[in-house]
Amino acid sequence: MRVLKGFLSTVDLVNKILGYVLSLILLTMTILIAWQVITRFVLGNPSSFSEELSRFLMIYLIMIGSAVATRTGGMISVDVLLEAFESTKLRPILIIGAQILSMIFYLILTVYGFQFAENSFNQIAPGTQISMGWIYLSIPIGAIFLIMNSIGRIVSVIIGEEVETE
Repeated sequence: MRVLKGFLSTVDLVNKILGYVLSLILLTMTILIAWQVITRFVLGNPSSFSEELSRFLMIYLIMIGSAVATRTGGMISVDVLLEAFESTKLRPILIIGAQILSMIFYLILTVYGFQFAENSFNQIAPGTQISMGWIYLSIPIGAIFLIMNSIGRIVSVIIGEEVETE
């Protein structure tokens, strides 16, 4: 039990750090988009890199943000079954089953995401001159964090400390 609580503490610490990373990404995106508006409408010469870079940052924001939301049950879902079995012993089994099925999908994302990223390092984005492999790495990186948080959700259900959905 102590090991499981230690694991949850580690997951929550990683998520706290990811929260700061997400805040930094969002701040950077805001600055880039403001710069894009200024260069396009005020200066009449749109920036070639800001739109593309903000789009790439949004991809990382979504992949990492979805991982953090998984821990709290904040991912969009159909909760009909969970609500139907709210006060029964079947609810934890449904949550664990859904997380296991999700982890299978996340594992597929991880394996094929790394392969796709590896095959894309020779492609260069035109506006930023960034290798597309770095952008496609968001898929397996996000999937690894999704797996970590799914395990965290399962552990919290097992030890009876299920995090409430926000």
